[in-house]
Amino acid sequence: MKGPYKGKFKVTQEFKGSAHDGLDLVGLTDKKIYSTVNGTVERAGWENSQNKKQGFGLYVRIKQSDSVDRYYFGHLSEIAVKTGQTVKAGDLLGTEGSTGNSTGSHCHYCVRGNASKAEIKDVCAISGIPNKIGTYESSAQKNVSELAEEVIKGIWGNGEERRKKLSEAGYDPDTVQQEVNRLLGTKSNSTKKSVETVAKEVIAGKWGNGSERKQRLTAAGYDYNAVQQTVNRLLK
Repeated sequence: MKGPYKGKFKVTQEFKGSAHDGLDLVGLTDKKIYSTVNGTVERAGWENSQNKKQGFGLYVRIKQSDSVDRYYFGHLSEIAVKTGQTVKAGDLLGTEGSTGNSTGSHCHYCVRGNASKAEIKDVCAISGIPNKIGTYESSAQKNVSELAEEVIKGIWGNGEERRKKLSEAGYDPDTVQQEVNRLLGTKSNSTKKSVETVAKEVIAGKWGNGSERKQRLTAAGYDYNAVQQTVNRLLK
């Protein structure tokens, strides 16, 4: 379940298509609102600065990366991002409020294709939040360092499998890989060391032993078998 809160929240009004194009949500653990997708902030401010009681009031609109879908977070009391800013799932956007056409503190959360009211998307199907009044809890969004540690341990798999799993979970695979490289003291794939150089580092004890070595080499983008074969050759 990918809700805009970290922790428990309540659905106070259901998604009803054109009659109510999103979910009204109230934070219970706290009132902070977080991005549910990777993308770019297209709007961050008043829907109508001349009439602050109109529509979404103070809101954030995010264009999802590689998609025509826009994610809306309406009725905020304050905003923590700027137009044009790149955000990742889990980044802070602002704080729940009651600005615009609102009768109480909440966040109106909806999705529209091409930022059009004619292309309302089923936010419940997209987010996994039940279309039913009640209390729920968002899946915990981990920070990049936590994810990188998990990648090094082999929890997220390797290669394209890893990229797919991270993307489906709402994370940016490239950002995670950069942190993996930093933790392992390696460079990006475009400037990777030669197999022989890495093999010499293995012999020097820089990559650990056994399964730890295999996980670290694989996480850094190296072919473990090729490195090990070179290690064996150098030690003959």
